[in-house]
Amino acid sequence: MQGVEIYNKQKQLLGLPGNNASLGITDGNKLDEVLHAWTADNLSTSVPRAAIIDNNLNGRNSDWWIENGSYLRVGNVQIGYDFANFLESLNVTRARIFLSADNLLVLTNYSGYDPDIGQKQVNRYDFVPLLNNGIDYGIYPRSKIFTAGVQLNF
Repeated sequence: MQGVEIYNKQKQLLGLPGNNASLGITDGNKLDEVLHAWTADNLSTSVPRAAIIDNNLNGRNSDWWIENGSYLRVGNVQIGYDFANFLESLNVTRARIFLSADNLLVLTNYSGYDPDIGQKQVNRYDFVPLLNNGIDYGIYPRSKIFTAGVQLNF
């Protein structure tokens, strides 16, 4: 997937202290990026000033939270081996072993969980869910699935 831009809402909410003050949340876990926020001693950073009360509105919606969401995904991989005439004495016409993996690898520079974001789950406050496409709310990424098996035909 190439040329995708994602509004990283999760980074906005967890990135700076004070961003959730309007929701009554002023503490909690934050991203480690906050450790590199602007200070009088740290002028060469792109991370806005961290403050409990955000008088400068550094956490407001802006294009600062938009990231390149391009990625390369290795989706499904399967490796197998057929044993020819290996188990003829047991009347087995085919014996095969295999290993498979789903969602094996994602190569991206996107800082969120998964650049292949889905749509936010609709709740009672979400009246226009289609407007949430392209916004990463930190929905948990796809799981990696590993499968091993034996296939026997009699």
